[in-house]
Amino acid sequence: MGRFARSLALARASTAILMGDKELLLFTALSVVFTAVAAIVLALPGAMLMLGQRGAEGGTSGSMPPATLALWFAFYVAVSFITIFFNTALIGCALDRMRGGKATFWDGFEIASANVGHIFVYALISATVGILLRGLEGRFRLVGRLLGGLLNGAWAVVTYLVIPVMVAEGVDPFAAIKRSGQLLRQTWGEQIIGNTGIGLVFFLLALPAAIPLFVAMMVSTIWALVAGVAIAGVYLAVVFLVSASVSQIYRAAVYLYAQGGSLTVPFEGWMLSDAFRAKQGDGLAGDI
Repeated sequence: MGRFARSLALARASTAILMGDKELLLFTALSVVFTAVAAIVLALPGAMLMLGQRGAEGGTSGSMPPATLALWFAFYVAVSFITIFFNTALIGCALDRMRGGKATFWDGFEIASANVGHIFVYALISATVGILLRGLEGRFRLVGRLLGGLLNGAWAVVTYLVIPVMVAEGVDPFAAIKRSGQLLRQTWGEQIIGNTGIGLVFFLLALPAAIPLFVAMMVSTIWALVAGVAIAGVYLAVVFLVSASVSQIYRAAVYLYAQGGSLTVPFEGWMLSDAFRAKQGDGLAGDI
């Protein structure tokens, strides 16, 4: 089986796990809701402070005042914490289900709550890295954007397994980052290809959202347009929730197979062992 076909099979298998336990979608949905609340509570006041500061300076683009900077950092930390908390709950349930357990929605909350200290520290780390990279992009413009994009991609790869490591091994975020890097050195090529395959599958699944919009434009009435936008929006929201949840399940599966573990859920074992086996001999992560 080729790598692209294997990625599609991984997406189908991961989706099968989610469809067998649809309540896992609630973690992603709650993450979106609480992130929106954080944006309203923190981001809007931060924007108002920035506008007020610029107005007081006669429209000049002075440096960001400390109060505004602190508020934006708090926003980054809050969003990171929310995302990591609910991903921890989802991945904790997924790991348990893959090992033959019967973790429930509330078990996921207990797993996340048990790791709340580590989650907060990791949120601080993620927020700091995010702000530093954003500052780099803003300071050096095009070169900064290119360099920031590369560093952001490298950070995402290195920290890909941090949450599964924290959940399964009970270590702090710093040890989890180190452990994640060690595991990904074995499998990063196949992991990236597989994750890209999942993204492609759900991108294709999102395309039908254009159909109600096209029909609404053909009908050319305000009610048809409202209905078309509503239908497309709901459809895209569902696709996003499923895609984000499947990606976290896939992350948990990568961790188990990087560990040499096994799954008791409907993954194709021969396919996964081929996708995630550590290459022997030369110590490389695989041919790409």
